[in-house]
Amino acid sequence: MAIALVILFILQSWSAVSLSEEKSARADAWEETPFRDVAVLEPFSHQSFADYSDVVIIINNQSEVSRTIGTAFALAREIPPERVLLLTNESTPTSETINSNQFTTYFSEPISQMIFDRNLTGINVLVTTKGVPLRVDGGTNSRASFDSELALIDGPYASSISADWYVNSNYGLAAGNEMKQFQREEQGYYLVTRLTGYDVETALQLIVKANNSLGQHGSSVLDLATNRNGSGYKWWNDLLYTTEETLSDMGFPVEFNQNGTYVTGLQNVSMYAAWGSNDGSWDDNELSNSGFDTSDGSWATGSRYWDGFGPSLSPGEQWWWARQTETKRNGNAAMEGRLEDAPCGANDASITNGLLAEYFDNNGITYNSSTMVNLSGRSPDFVRHEPNIDWPSTTSTWTGLDSRFLDYWSARHSGIIHIPTPGNWTFYLRSDDGAKLWIDNVEIVDNQGTHGMQERSGIVWLETGEHQLRTEFFEHGGYAGLELKWEGPGISKQTVPTNVLTRGSSSPVRQADLIHHWEFNEVSGDVANDSIGSAHLNFTGTNGGQWRSCVLGNCAFFDGIDDEARVDVDDTVSDFTVSLWIQANHSGQSRHSSAIAVNDVAGDDDSFQFQTSGGNPGNWELYHNNSYSFGTVDSTIWQHLVATFSNDTVTLYMDGVEVLNQSVPNGTVNSIEIYKFGVNRAGNTHFAGVIDEVQIWETALNSNEVADVHDEIVWICPSFNSTNNSVAFVEQTFDIDSEFAGHAWVLDGYSMREGWVEGDWWLEVEAFDQNGTSLSTNMSDDRAFSDDWQSRQLRFRPDAQATQFTVRQVVEFSDGTYNGSIFFDTLKLYPIRPHFTWLDGSIAETAVSTGGRTFILNSSYGQSLVADLLDDGVSGVKGYVYEPYLDAISNPELLLSCYANGFTMAECYAASNVMLSWMGTVVGDPKMAAYGDRLHDVNVSEVLAPNRLSVGQNGTLEVLLENLAPGIATGFLEVRDRQNNLLLANHPMSIPGGNDAGSRLILPINVTPVRTGFVEFLVRWVPDDSHPERIVDNNLALLNIQINSPPVIDELTCSTTTATRGGVVICRVEVSDDFGMDSATLFWRYNGSNDSIYTPITASSQGGGSIWTAAIPLPVDAPFDSVDLYWIVLDLQGIGVDSYWDAAFNITDASATWYGVHVEGADLAPWLGIDPPVHGNSGWVRGRTHKMTACVIDLDHNNVSEIPAIIVDGLQLTTPTQSSSSGSQTCYQSSWTPITGGALEPVSVSLHVNGDELSNRSVAPIDLEPNAELIIDDQSYLDGAQDRVQILVIDEDDPGANYSIETIIDWPGAGSQILEGDVITAPPGLESGDAFISTRITSGIWTDMEWSWIQPVFLTPPQISTPTLCVEGMLVDTINRGAEATDVWVGITDARPIQYAGIRLGPDGPPSSTFSSIFFELGVPPASCAPGTGEHTQYYRMEIHPDYLLSWPLGMVELVVNLRDIDGITGLSQTLSFELQGSEPILDFSSMPAEFISGNTSTLLVEIVDLDGIEGMECSILLKDEDDITLFSQIYRPEDGGLWTQEWTPPGRLEANHTLYFACIDETSLSVSESFLVRAREATTVPVVEENTTQQDVEGATSTTVLIGISTTFIVIIGVTALLIGRRKEEHFVEEEIIPDDVWAKRDEDVSDDVLAEMAGLQNNDSQEWSDEDLLSAGWTQEQIDVYRKEMQSQELEIQIDEEE
Repeated sequence: MAIALVILFILQSWSAVSLSEEKSARADAWEETPFRDVAVLEPFSHQSFADYSDVVIIINNQSEVSRTIGTAFALAREIPPERVLLLTNESTPTSETINSNQFTTYFSEPISQMIFDRNLTGINVLVTTKGVPLRVDGGTNSRASFDSELALIDGPYASSISADWYVNSNYGLAAGNEMKQFQREEQGYYLVTRLTGYDVETALQLIVKANNSLGQHGSSVLDLATNRNGSGYKWWNDLLYTTEETLSDMGFPVEFNQNGTYVTGLQNVSMYAAWGSNDGSWDDNELSNSGFDTSDGSWATGSRYWDGFGPSLSPGEQWWWARQTETKRNGNAAMEGRLEDAPCGANDASITNGLLAEYFDNNGITYNSSTMVNLSGRSPDFVRHEPNIDWPSTTSTWTGLDSRFLDYWSARHSGIIHIPTPGNWTFYLRSDDGAKLWIDNVEIVDNQGTHGMQERSGIVWLETGEHQLRTEFFEHGGYAGLELKWEGPGISKQTVPTNVLTRGSSSPVRQADLIHHWEFNEVSGDVANDSIGSAHLNFTGTNGGQWRSCVLGNCAFFDGIDDEARVDVDDTVSDFTVSLWIQANHSGQSRHSSAIAVNDVAGDDDSFQFQTSGGNPGNWELYHNNSYSFGTVDSTIWQHLVATFSNDTVTLYMDGVEVLNQSVPNGTVNSIEIYKFGVNRAGNTHFAGVIDEVQIWETALNSNEVADVHDEIVWICPSFNSTNNSVAFVEQTFDIDSEFAGHAWVLDGYSMREGWVEGDWWLEVEAFDQNGTSLSTNMSDDRAFSDDWQSRQLRFRPDAQATQFTVRQVVEFSDGTYNGSIFFDTLKLYPIRPHFTWLDGSIAETAVSTGGRTFILNSSYGQSLVADLLDDGVSGVKGYVYEPYLDAISNPELLLSCYANGFTMAECYAASNVMLSWMGTVVGDPKMAAYGDRLHDVNVSEVLAPNRLSVGQNGTLEVLLENLAPGIATGFLEVRDRQNNLLLANHPMSIPGGNDAGSRLILPINVTPVRTGFVEFLVRWVPDDSHPERIVDNNLALLNIQINSPPVIDELTCSTTTATRGGVVICRVEVSDDFGMDSATLFWRYNGSNDSIYTPITASSQGGGSIWTAAIPLPVDAPFDSVDLYWIVLDLQGIGVDSYWDAAFNITDASATWYGVHVEGADLAPWLGIDPPVHGNSGWVRGRTHKMTACVIDLDHNNVSEIPAIIVDGLQLTTPTQSSSSGSQTCYQSSWTPITGGALEPVSVSLHVNGDELSNRSVAPIDLEPNAELIIDDQSYLDGAQDRVQILVIDEDDPGANYSIETIIDWPGAGSQILEGDVITAPPGLESGDAFISTRITSGIWTDMEWSWIQPVFLTPPQISTPTLCVEGMLVDTINRGAEATDVWVGITDARPIQYAGIRLGPDGPPSSTFSSIFFELGVPPASCAPGTGEHTQYYRMEIHPDYLLSWPLGMVELVVNLRDIDGITGLSQTLSFELQGSEPILDFSSMPAEFISGNTSTLLVEIVDLDGIEGMECSILLKDEDDITLFSQIYRPEDGGLWTQEWTPPGRLEANHTLYFACIDETSLSVSESFLVRAREATTVPVVEENTTQQDVEGATSTTVLIGISTTFIVIIGVTALLIGRRKEEHFVEEEIIPDDVWAKRDEDVSDDVLAEMAGLQNNDSQEWSDEDLLSAGWTQEQIDVYRKEMQSQELEIQIDEEE
């Protein structure tokens, strides 16, 4: 049908509808013979009656639908090409919804431009089509229908486009105005209607219906909604009552439904107003048990009336339909279709070849397609295992993916790549669209952006072994492909094979920190081994039957009754991680049922357990001092739980995803003593289920590491086989009520998924006739499964013979389906009402907020759509694209009464509601007017005056009248004078319809003009109220004729307003007259004379008699007065007019001529004062005085009242004095001194007399050159050492100017140097002589101006202060020899840079008493150490190293510093004296063992340190027991190393404490003494006694040794010794006995060995002999005594040999 209509329209030629030229002239009706008395010869029809000359059609060239409809309308309505606005931009949107920017860019701006370019100024109506956007989406209050926004372009309402809220129009009945034809020029906006519907045919039918509409009068249907009588709605119900009254009063039939039903099935409907879907009975559900709420076991699904059918299944798969009550959208129940697949398998990721593939749906995601889609933080929509990355480019979905991954989606592949050989590896990434590759988190290949299948590569050096691999990819429509290839040592370019890819790494996560790992791979017994440590679990209650085949190998089963496992440990931890895999037997276990518990005290804040929360299903929880949830217990799957503890913060992960991060309020887990499995800490609540792969780390893993732990196990699940029948559905069959025959229907339904199922679902209705024969099947669009309830809607019109429906909800599974459920709920089936027989030209209005929101078939039916009314046959309707508020709906009384009065559909919808830039859109032919045959249209065609009219005389006007419409015209004809709206005539009359005789006539009207000149007569037709008239613009005709009148003086002018005596003044008068002028005379007099006699002058004519001119000569002795004028003019009829002009011009004196001002020094001299001064080559100078002169030539000059004023740049100089006077010339002078430093800009010099400026000239300045002066502070010569040199630049006329200069000093022997600042030091090589100094200006107008000077140079040595000594920032006068480095500070003044520094010590000392070329540096000394004074003092620091004075004798030392500058000149400091002192010795016991064992041999160790040397030092050593008995003594002389060692065996077997006394004195008589507690613990075994050897010190020097009751057996093991040495030093030192100070007093260096022996507690230097009885009584064994005796004999022999030598 649509194609036939278009062909019909196209058969008309475009040339037939192009604008024809206007006829050259219309036949003069007054000359017609015979006179035609019929206005319209052709019978009236819509095509002939409707005027489309003010209509524009808008076509979207990007929409085939728009082109088809728009072309048909243009042809049918003879719209010429210039009024066809074709939008040709290829980016023009065709969707129903656009934003405001798109509206402006693609529609309003190009449409506005075409209207302007084509000069379409008379347009009132714009017509849009399907394919042109429907609505403009903005904010809540700024969105609107497309048509309502388009209506406002290029007019006073344009600023309201895209603005908040609506604006109100002033047109028609709703605005409180009289109804009339719409004119955009008056109203400020366009009327816009639309040709649309569900399809092209519906839109084209609107044109056909309009063609047939004229005179089609049927019934009006009003349907009141009883559920809308509440507040805020009742008023529209009330309007329906008034509408019924108004239409009935007009004589039209009305069907008014006032009950709770919804009217449908009526015939011959012309006008309709109802609540639509807001009527509570509009969408009554016709489907029984539509929400599956009624259960019935007799039906297979468990829900009454519903049957179910499942898909084909593979082995191991299960399917069933069942009514259930847990998951539902509303009501009591919903239908569930459940798919169970075969069990998933777990694999070790490190040996599972392939990659993890994650897919992301990008629909609705905002991203930059020129780069990459950001996948950070996003969860994949689909996950699976893939062997490698090898997807050739295709327009289809990749194998196994569903429709979500067809056009806009991303993929991420990740895993491990195994590199076989080290070297450079090239990776090739080929993709369509963008992709990237990372190796070990380093980007290798960048192939981002949208593009065809293209390849990019990258090279990277990789070592042999495992490396992390990741790719990311996105598809942006069209083809999709992704391929990864490699090339490297020994491998040619090829797809990366599966055998080098694994899902995970073989290296455990944080292996170094893993302290326990229970794999539960045992097959029998009651012990589970710890594969990392020794914490092996012991099971109870299991009897060896707990082992099951699980995640990786076996796992442990716990029965929930008494099964448990435990192990005692000693884990001291601060941060740690617990990870385990678990599957509960059921999801509703008791609270505190624990999989793992740490420690066994219930309610303990310092322990925790993984438990269930109780409830069904319960949650997994970490229970510490509070409960922290992991997530829901799912007994059907394995779940991975991880908890990390770090700094009192617990982080929980479930299945690798962080679910909680929270600070623990109190209690710290830092010591774990017990791990228990299967039971809580209290031991009274057991867990039922299986546990596997439990790991404990002594560190807190981060989120990436937890994810890696989770990914160590790969789950590979078999997917649903969709190659067979993959469709399942539920259905219900019912009979159609005969009331709804012929109706269209709507079916709504909802569905959601749960689990891992992919595919689509849809609604389906199959229609059958009374014999059960299938007539048709209608299906909704399919929709992908969703995790939330989603709706689908089906609109369908069944076969007319249908008596029965089968309603189905259908699913079809696709690749990627594994297991899960599909749910159906909330079906609703209802007929679309009303269904009428509509007359052509019918209109409708429904009070539905979004009835015009779409014209796309099968869109959502939340509310009724006006598209259904169009589909049902209505010819015109208004809908609303967004919620408009009820007061934006058309007033039905105004709408329908307007239409019944013959106005067009577009006008009536506009007149029945005032809101613009809002939500409404009007559908239909804008000029459709079914009741237009009731209209009349009186055209006041032409008016003329047969004879000239004169003011005050009666005359005749003749009027040509035509009734151009079908209706009879009744009213009256009136004539008015437009200027004062004075009624001149009023003639009542009636005119037949336009096809009848008498509908065209010439009517004579008598009028009497009441004023002269041009008079505009208004001849107007005024209809009465009983006969409507739409077109009123042609009711008025104008006649503008001239009434005879007197002439008019338009303007009086003279050649001047000020005349001098003896001159001539020309004056003229401009006159206008309707018939022409005859003469003009000018009279003049002196105004001050008060003389009534004027002097006449006859004027001459110019400009065809409209301009008259006269000349007035003035005497040379005329008074200084004004002149009065008086004109008299006469027209050709002798009618005259006069005019007075007082003080038309003034008579004044002659003028004076002034010259100057002349500026002395700037202008040429001499100046005679008879012509303007001339500027010379110089100019005025700042700070200098200049004479200023001005002269005047004037015969009557007054030197009192006409003294001039001279102004320079706005400043008036002192009053000039007269300097000369000769004849008519008088000269005056003043003076001017410009300020110094002022701007160097020309000045304005002006001459004023009596306030008038007579001259003004610009005089330029001249700038004087600056000069320079050299200043050297404090002396008359230079010495090259911080000389203070200043250059002063002096500018006479600008003393405040600053100059940038460069000064260079050429030093004798040292070269040139630039002066920077005021202080300068010469370079090396300076000699005595003359320095040459030159200065140059470097910027400004005086750049490169230069001056030079010569100054003598003399060399002087450095001036050095007395040195100071400083140690650690403090001033000292003593130095400890060898102790620490000492700083020497000196201050120097007037010195050149120092090149060398030295120190000399004296008066006596070793040969190396002079230290030359020592380190020195500039610095700032500590305040207490600063030497010398002076403002310009520099300080140098030198260092006396400790080694310098090691050989220096103690006592007073003299120090002198010498410094040499860069010129080789040396200076000496004053002498400094200080005292050199010795350093005390130090004893170090830190290497001593912390503990000895009685009866076992160990080594005593003491280190002796002396900073100035151990030469000449002697030490005394004693070892005493608890009874103060001396066990050992020795005189010891340390040598090179200073380390004393002695092997020693504590006597006896029992625990005992011994004290070691140690005293040393050095060669400077400085001494040290300390004691050390030696602890000996009880021996546990009998000591082994070995042969003893002679004891010597560490350097081999023989010592005198006395061993009292000590075994020399050496049984100390080196490892134990090292451990003891590491103990804390404070454990070693316990001073239980302090030797009196006098014992350790200083001695002379020649003190004898006897004295030392006495100091050590010995009577003499010989060893004391102890008897065996003494030793036995002291606890010795006989074996120890025998060994001791042998050792003593050996030592005595050695001593004897030494003495002999």
